[in-house]
Amino acid sequence: MEKKYKINFQEFKKIIEGRGDEEVFEEWEDFIQWESYEEAMRYWTEVEERVKGKVI
Repeated sequence: MEKKYKINFQEFKKIIEGRGDEEVFEEWEDFIQWESYEEAMRYWTEVEERVKGKVI
C-alpha cells in the first residue's frame, strides 16, 4: 500500500479521515485492508517479543 499511495499508513489515515462525507470507494477499501495489516503486524510483533522473553 505504501508503494501504491507513496505515503505511510498514518498519513493515509489522516487523508481518509479528513475527507468527511466524501468517500472514494477504492481508497476506503484499501484503508480497511491496510488497517487490518497494521493491527496484525502489531499483534504478531508483540507475540514475537513475548516468545523471545522481551515482554512479560
